[in-house]
Parts: sequence; structure tokens; C-alpha cells
Amino acid sequence: MAQHLAEQLERRGLVVWLDQNVEGGLDEEAMRRGIDESKVYLLLLTKDVLSRPAVQMELKYAITTRTPIQLVHEAQANLASFCPFGDFIDAAPDEAKDLFREN
Repeated sequence: MAQHLAEQLERRGLVVWLDQNVEGGLDEEAMRRGIDESKVYLLLLTKDVLSRPAVQMELKYAITTRTPIQLVHEAQANLASFCPFGDFIDAAPDEAKDLFREN
């Protein structure tokens, strides 16, 4: 899903940094640099994404640096990556709970 979305954004002329495309592995410094160089941190809400330590670190860092955060929810229940939105609210780190509340 992430790769497909990145390709679609690039076709529209946007520059995309995707942590999955970093050569030689990815460390925290590279992830922070990717966020620092981004106008928006896009978090794809797929099953178990918030259980990943790297994702939690990136999310907390984006919050700390006040990088705008855009949530994208996989909403097709028939896909393996689907997870009900309420599960993300429960799994979100305390620093990120406000992102999941309705305004």
C-alpha cells in the first residue's frame, strides 16, 4: 500500500521519502532526517502498524518536531491490512491520542 501511494504522489509531482526505500537498512537517524526533510508525515494506518517500535518512534518524533501529520486509514475490510479505526485509538502512544479524536 505504501509503495503504491508513494508512486501515485510522485506521478503528481510530489517528492516522497519512503522509509522502505532506504538502501542499506534504516536507523533512527535516517528516519528522523526523513521526517525533518518532509513537509508532512504521512502515517498509513494498517493492521498492527502502531505496534512497531520504529513507527512509534517516527510518530513521536513528528509530534515533537511539530511536523504536520496526516493519517491514512486502510478502510477496505476485506484486505489483510485492514484494522478497525477504534483499534488505532487504543494502540496509539499517549502523545498521539489527540490525532485520533474527532474535532
